Amino acid sequence: MVYFLCGVDPALEAPESMLGALIHQLLFRFDKDRNLQSIALSTFQKVKAQATPQELASLFAEVASIVGCVYVVIDGLDENKDYVRVLKEFACLAGNACIRLLLLSRNMYDVEQHLRRSFQTVQDFDIIQYSGQDINAVAKFRTEELVVLKPELAFQQQIIENYLKKNAEGVFLWLGAARDQLDRSGMNPDDVEKTLNGLYPEMNHMYQNLISGLYQRENMVYRRTRVRSALKWLCASPKSLTVSSLRALMLLEDNYDGVTLEAIEKYTRTSEAQAAEELKALLESTIDILESPDGVLMVQICHNTLKEFLTHEDAPPDLGFTFSMSAAQAHCARISMSVCGVSFMQLYQRTDQRVRSEIIEYAWQFWAYHFHNSGLDFGASGMAQSFDRMVAASFGETLFFLEGVARFLCQKFDITKIESKDRLEFVRSFQEAQKTLAPSLKKLVYLCKNIPLSQELQRLRVEQNTKVEAQRRTLGEDGNLKQILDKVVAYISSFRGKQSRLSLLPIDSFLPPSLLRAEWTPHNLLADIACGLHMTVANIAPDPIYKEIMDLSGGSLKPVTALVQVSNFIETMAGFPYWDQCPPSLDALHAFDMEDKDPYETHANIVYYVHMTEKYPWDPQQLLVHTTLMTVPRPLFMTVPRSLSSVQWYTALLSYRLFFSSQNSIYRTFVMNPLAQVHARNLMYLDHQAKCGAFRFLAHPATTLMAHIPHDFEDAPFQAFLISLPALGLVLFTKYIEVLTKGVGPYAWPVLQIQWVRIKVAFNTQFQNFIGFTQLIWDPTNTVSYIHWVFGVAGYFVRRKYFLWFGAHSAPHPIQDIVNCFINPLAFWEARTHGWWWWLKFIFWQNVGNGILYLCIDLTRQGTQAAIAFLPSVFVSFWALCVLERGICAIVNATCVPLSLISFVFHDAEMVKQFVNLSVHYWFSSLLNLSTWGTGILAVTRLGSWVLLLVFPIFGAMVYFQDAFWDSIFTLFYPLRMGLWVAVRGVVIVYLPVLRVLAIVLTLIMVFAGAAFFTSFCADPLGLKYTQVSTESAAEQARNMLPHRQPFRIGPTRRTPALAADHQPEPLPASQLGPQLPDQPASQQVPQPTHVDSTQTAGYRRPFVMDVE
Repeated sequence: MVYFLCGVDPALEAPESMLGALIHQLLFRFDKDRNLQSIALSTFQKVKAQATPQELASLFAEVASIVGCVYVVIDGLDENKDYVRVLKEFACLAGNACIRLLLLSRNMYDVEQHLRRSFQTVQDFDIIQYSGQDINAVAKFRTEELVVLKPELAFQQQIIENYLKKNAEGVFLWLGAARDQLDRSGMNPDDVEKTLNGLYPEMNHMYQNLISGLYQRENMVYRRTRVRSALKWLCASPKSLTVSSLRALMLLEDNYDGVTLEAIEKYTRTSEAQAAEELKALLESTIDILESPDGVLMVQICHNTLKEFLTHEDAPPDLGFTFSMSAAQAHCARISMSVCGVSFMQLYQRTDQRVRSEIIEYAWQFWAYHFHNSGLDFGASGMAQSFDRMVAASFGETLFFLEGVARFLCQKFDITKIESKDRLEFVRSFQEAQKTLAPSLKKLVYLCKNIPLSQELQRLRVEQNTKVEAQRRTLGEDGNLKQILDKVVAYISSFRGKQSRLSLLPIDSFLPPSLLRAEWTPHNLLADIACGLHMTVANIAPDPIYKEIMDLSGGSLKPVTALVQVSNFIETMAGFPYWDQCPPSLDALHAFDMEDKDPYETHANIVYYVHMTEKYPWDPQQLLVHTTLMTVPRPLFMTVPRSLSSVQWYTALLSYRLFFSSQNSIYRTFVMNPLAQVHARNLMYLDHQAKCGAFRFLAHPATTLMAHIPHDFEDAPFQAFLISLPALGLVLFTKYIEVLTKGVGPYAWPVLQIQWVRIKVAFNTQFQNFIGFTQLIWDPTNTVSYIHWVFGVAGYFVRRKYFLWFGAHSAPHPIQDIVNCFINPLAFWEARTHGWWWWLKFIFWQNVGNGILYLCIDLTRQGTQAAIAFLPSVFVSFWALCVLERGICAIVNATCVPLSLISFVFHDAEMVKQFVNLSVHYWFSSLLNLSTWGTGILAVTRLGSWVLLLVFPIFGAMVYFQDAFWDSIFTLFYPLRMGLWVAVRGVVIVYLPVLRVLAIVLTLIMVFAGAAFFTSFCADPLGLKYTQVSTESAAEQARNMLPHRQPFRIGPTRRTPALAADHQPEPLPASQLGPQLPDQPASQQVPQPTHVDSTQTAGYRRPFVMDVE
């Protein structure tokens, strides 16, 4: 709304000045984001000085179209001497749908005639009768607003207020008071008028009086909030509310994030008469207060038309007290969800709790209704947190109550031991206990059935602290479950008005010590509770006395019904071992209520007639199985659909030891094995029948594996295996990390980073050598230059025929190994695990081949004569084919071995352990060049040839042991290889057979000493010859090999330099370690690498510094 007051300054009442003032209001007063200024300010500044009324009117219409809805109020039009020209210039705005002109004037004939002549449609109305009070209210409100903005005008507040009242002179409308509501409504003026005209005349007058009345009272903002809250509850509530409940719910808006029972008591302490008086004074004639037949004062909105007006779809959101129905439902849902966290157990122990109980019952009955109708989801701001707070506040208390009542009923509800005259009274007392249990059951029904669980709730675990906190909230610091049952029994007795049979039974005798100490876990005891309840039903239902009692009560009192309800509920909860991932489905309780009808009558009759019509007594264990399968049907493992994919099944097969691994195993952190969950669930189903054959049959994970073989494996095994290769690689990689963690403990993280750097540097080195070698020996213009490939291929086939062990990684050839593993897998496995000599041959000839290869590369690069370079080129081509073959065979062999174990993997877990170790070695030693002898190649190019005399003997011993521990320790303490490391490894070498150690060491020294002697006379193709004495040049060369712009992602850590060799790492924060189990000791946490400046360290350090993301 923009307005112009005529009669203040005649010099500013020209049409140009009026339009400029209106444009200025739009640009500078109602545009907080300055969007309008960026669009129209430049034009306004150009035309402001020398602008015609037509240009200004066009600019005003443009800005108004952007705003969407503009009310133009021109007050005192008759006081403008040039009002005829004003009407003529403003007439061009009359056809704009975004602009509504409100021209205020005294009732003068000339003004009315010119007005009707300038505008086609004119609607006139009288405002004299409402002007006086509105003028005073608006003047006071605007003065207070001005003083807040400019405190220096506080001493002139009364003067300013009187000045505004004098200038108004009885013509300022109530629209000035509602300006804030009409501004930024974004609606067409016709829609606003249509909405206002929808009210009856008396309601329009009543609604406007309500708005104007707020400005005449103190605490205007506070009262305005209360009115809106009360109107939302009246419009959104599906049933009538009492005056006390409406007043309490309206006041709870101040602390809906944490409603407590004390807050509810504070707001419900007022009497009904006083609450009705306060609501009537606040809402005036918009509500009706009626008295119900039972004497309770109920409140409702005065007329349905007003409700439709307040929640009209086309109503502006800020027009007075209008709001959308979804906003009202969201408001009620937030408060109801907060009220649901109040303790029922506390409520039942208070006196005069009718109003408090009514509020809590309403919240639990209708919070889901409000939530669904609000259009919100748990992704909205604060909704997921509110829901989680509600769950946390009620879940622990409900579990305590269910546990206590269940134990009480299981062990002490023996109707056959009660005298006949007291049986009916006992049954009625139990029915009262059922009514007491109803709110807690309804809580969990709403939590687990009607509402989709939020992401935070799916991770919620009922831990020890949750139960203890719930107990403390309910009973105080020294409370226990015994006191809960005492209070329940006391409530039942006081409710009936006389002592109940339940109160005469001792409670300490049947409560286990674990419950008294609150140290139980739902996973371990809920299944036992459900089984005990079924046994109670079995003891009661077939007894003829039970039928007699039911006849005496007329069939309305059925304690078996409550037992079945509780047992089904607890059994369903216990049927899911992972509460945080598999929320229980409570479809069986969807019709549960505490009215006269009995939703479980059919089930109770089935139990009764089954036991009455049997010709032989039931065995307790057979009866337990029978009732369990009858009440909650569970699929047996033999009939479970094979829903697992081939990838999941192969992962489970390869990680077979997962079933026996501890909770702290790294498998459970990185690998999600679905079969392990299936296996655990099967065991939980049969945990109470540990002596039966089915439990022993399912106890072995191999049975679960074989029962869930996917159809893909049966139909297309090879295709399914190829699809599973990425999953197998993940498991092998995880196993490698676990072995590394067990070996080096807290040093695993920096060691893993160093391993990745070794891979990167080795790949860069090999690639540079390959490029340089290709440029020398491959010349497309000279066909003679690649004749050496003919000799290389010929040598390769000769090796394939007579020397299979040279350049390969097993004896016989890996391809023959694959054939043998399918023909006779057990013999193949024994040969692999006990025959170590082929490893020694491979180590020897691999190092010999590497040395000759680099010698040939150097000779080829240096040689200028074709005769000198031809022989090394032949060897390089021959060796390239061998390496290619070895890589391909390593991939196939490492991934196909699982197929060879299918026939016998389920009989010996130790074989699987050895197989995993062997597969890890294949992948990370043969394929990725991460073996210790492969690092020797890197040492040749980076540190010099003579260092091989000490390095390669150590490599041979480490590979012989097949132990990642020594490999990682060697990598970690790599800078100490010139001194102390030789002595440390000497202790290990002593344990080797003397002949093998001497053969390996002497052979390697001879071969690589000769290689070093020849390479010392060769050129230095990589410029690394003198890096032995200059660590800075070596570091610079390494940085070139490992550029910073291509980092490797190691895991959840920040981009930080690697760890120096002699630096003690600090532990990582828990937030950066990824998913960890709560009981993981601090000593097993992975350390965080810390940067150490190489210029500040003494002695010989790592020759390079790298960044790892």
